[in-house]
Amino acid sequence: MRQQEDKTGDPIAGDFLENLVAAMRRHGAGVFEFENEDTFLSVVLEAKSPDISLNTSPDTDDARSEAESDIFVKSPELGLFASAGKSIGDSVIRNDVIGFVCVGPLRLAIRAPTDGLITEELARDSTPIGYQEAVFRIRPVITS
Repeated sequence: MRQQEDKTGDPIAGDFLENLVAAMRRHGAGVFEFENEDTFLSVVLEAKSPDISLNTSPDTDDARSEAESDIFVKSPELGLFASAGKSIGDSVIRNDVIGFVCVGPLRLAIRAPTDGLITEELARDSTPIGYQEAVFRIRPVITS
């Protein structure tokens, strides 16, 4: 089966790289290499890189109750941050797209890891962000 080319004629543009990276993470593959007559592609991912982390920074006792349960949502790749229209105070549902990382023509979705409320935006639109850099803080909503 031949990979469909996008409008620019690039056979690896569009969703290809996003799907490849997702598949690599799903199967625990750290390295993918492809080569043919005129193309060489090498993708290397860090081993065991979580997309989220609990806030473990020391807080005062007063602020600790809610802030210690906050989750930092991290960028899945290095690139330019692009807003998805979400801002402080917005409610999100698990897997909502809350932002994007633009890497050349590729836009990787940044998804909410849990239901909650956005309490902090740590990246501004069109600014560079690093791999695993925190871009949002979400306060989880506990439902019974």
